[in-house]
Amino acid sequence: KLNVIGKTIIGGDLTVSGTTSISGGLTIDGDVDFSALDVSGAADLNGGIEVGGKTTIGENLSVENGAEIIGSLTVRGTFLEDPDDEESTQYCVLLNNGLEVNEKTTLNNTLTVSGATSIAGGLTVTTGGAELKGKLTVSSTTNITGTTGITGNASITGATSISGGLTVS
Repeated sequence: KLNVIGKTIIGGDLTVSGTTSISGGLTIDGDVDFSALDVSGAADLNGGIEVGGKTTIGENLSVENGAEIIGSLTVRGTFLEDPDDEESTQYCVLLNNGLEVNEKTTLNNTLTVSGATSIAGGLTVTTGGAELKGKLTVSSTTNITGTTGITGNASITGATSISGGLTVS
């Protein structure tokens, strides 16, 4: 049994083969290799932490700077309400800043966008069609290939050119 009351500096290696309990804080400034680590109080890991196996965090995880995930990310959870928004919609993942996706992305359910959206690379709808429930403004040349049906009134302002004939019934 080792009982240290005051400040202790160990200049060489320290090997502990049994259970170790640290009742105060733990500060690590260098590299450390743990086969198991259980911290019930505060711990500062100033040199970073690398986890080679499965890790479970029982409470919230807060990352103050960037986070990089090399590999896949799966988020499972129940929807929560945003405590900062009285008219809160529910969320499972809440991003308070932007989301940038550099690779192909598949959404298996509905995508709802409440703000303005810009699509720089084009938009292709392959199945299910597209339904626009608001105003559509086209600011450039538009080409429609295939049959176009308009149910309701159509108003055209400006010069109109029709090649191939016009049938009015």
